[in-house]
Amino acid sequence: MNNRTYLIVGGTGGIGRAMIEQLVNGTASDNKDENANTDNGGKQGIHVFATYHRNVPDFEADNLHWISMNICEEQSIEQAAEVIQQQTTHIDWIINCAGLLHTATQQPEKALRQVETDFFLQNMQVNALASLLIAKHFRPLLAKAARSNDKPAIFATISARVAVSVTTNWADGIAIV
Repeated sequence: MNNRTYLIVGGTGGIGRAMIEQLVNGTASDNKDENANTDNGGKQGIHVFATYHRNVPDFEADNLHWISMNICEEQSIEQAAEVIQQQTTHIDWIINCAGLLHTATQQPEKALRQVETDFFLQNMQVNALASLLIAKHFRPLLAKAARSNDKPAIFATISARVAVSVTTNWADGIAIV
């Protein structure tokens, strides 16, 4: 089995948690059967780093390492990268599952008249800028991944944020696609 290291950003959300569970539970028996030493803690197989924002999750596994990260603070992202760099030489996949769809007071916009500057800027910080800063600070670890045409290093951002529908905005006399 190949040695793979994953970073799941936003591991406490629905999408992130499901990915972590799939990676950890789907590979637990494989990790127990492997004896080869690697640069990731002495086990060959899959190693998962996952981030949380406020509280350390209660989900544990031998190949799972929780790291604190606030995606709205560049210093927090940089510190998380430094912590992970002390534990591994590379990351093969980075999957950013953190995102903002709504808050307690703001729902997703369904028409142009609902767009508010502060909520838009908050969305950009969480859904766009955070991904750029994660890429910036984790690039050195991703660059060290052993890769080939059929097994590239991956940086992906997954979001629940959906586009505004054409039919909703057509009522305003404007088609947004």
